[in-house]
Amino acid sequence: MSLTQEKLSIAREALTKIVEELQATVKHHIAVQKQLEEDARFDKKTIQGLTRSKDLRHKPAKCSAVE
Repeated sequence: MSLTQEKLSIAREALTKIVEELQATVKHHIAVQKQLEEDARFDKKTIQGLTRSKDLRHKPAKCSAVE
């Protein structure tokens, strides 16, 4: 193997490692993004539930006997 081929081989191995690390990073970021979206949906439902229960507590009770 010539010196140039050896350098190319080393460079190829280094690039392969970099690509693998980037793929792992992207996979991790996608997983984090999905978790954040799931957390946001949960938070939205929780806030809606709390708002709904707060609204129910503050509404005056209707009495059908008065009407």
